[in-house]
Amino acid sequence: SFSSEDPSSFVVGVESGLVLKASLTATEQRKPHTITTSGSDLVWTTDAAVLLSRVAYSDYQKTKLKIEKAAILAREYEVGLPMVYEASPPASALFVSPVTFSYEPHAGPVYDVAHSPFHRNLFLSVSTDSAVRLCSMLQATPLLTFYPSSSSVFCAAWSTSRPMVFAVGCADGRLYVYDLLAPDASGQHRPIETLQVSTRPVFSVAFNKKSADMVATGDGDGFVKVWKLSGWLSTVQLMESDKLESFVSRLSAADDGEEDVGDDGEPGESAAGATAAGGVGSATLDFDDDDADLNSAADALRPGAGVDGVGAAARPGEPGMVLGNSFDDDM
Repeated sequence: SFSSEDPSSFVVGVESGLVLKASLTATEQRKPHTITTSGSDLVWTTDAAVLLSRVAYSDYQKTKLKIEKAAILAREYEVGLPMVYEASPPASALFVSPVTFSYEPHAGPVYDVAHSPFHRNLFLSVSTDSAVRLCSMLQATPLLTFYPSSSSVFCAAWSTSRPMVFAVGCADGRLYVYDLLAPDASGQHRPIETLQVSTRPVFSVAFNKKSADMVATGDGDGFVKVWKLSGWLSTVQLMESDKLESFVSRLSAADDGEEDVGDDGEPGESAAGATAAGGVGSATLDFDDDDADLNSAADALRPGAGVDGVGAAARPGEPGMVLGNSFDDDM
């Protein structure tokens, strides 16, 4: 997942459970134009120069001379990518790891990473270990960890209109929608709505960028279903971006030794670590008193409660639109 503010920075999750921050320019040791205008009789193409720009200083001269010697022997006057590879320089010199930072790993393969479109450092990571982690790009440990269910989590997406709303899809066939602005009466953040999308895993979820009240899911049955969100979940709340900034800042500043409390009241992991399924720790932050009734004021997410432009209103509990190989009545 690429950063919303820095197009050269991205976070990737791997099968081993690692979550890594990387950069397209992290390995750049010199500007490519310094290679193309180095005064050599050979002309370097832009692609070849970009590749050579990543070679460490300790290997740069040796690698460059080897490539240019191969070009001269081949009677080539231009050094392109094919010539670079034909010269066979050490792969470790050409392809330096772009990883710049590593985060606390998951206990299973990471299936999705999603950057917040409203906060420069915030992202979600989900895994087969059932964990949904809210992370900052600036610190190794997660800010909060959610367990929507005991099943694997395959996908995550942030709302395109509400800075503090996101949804995750799981192997139990459900879509869980969270609103960080609406904790429950005990201060825990649990799914504000749960949709039974399918009997098969939910592999993808996406919020519509132009119609904020629309969200689509893709499941293991091969269906794409379009759901309609309530006005509460699709309409930005007063000063919500500022509240998200405050929320993240306060979590990031939490003492490393602070203990959280799970659903059973027992101490959980330190700082803002994991808790029992469906909840998070005491690092959950309350907002102003004016927000005390936010949870009760939240409308229910109404799947298929009439989706304009995609057909007639669906019956309660059904999506407004289904795309797939068939439209069975029991879907």
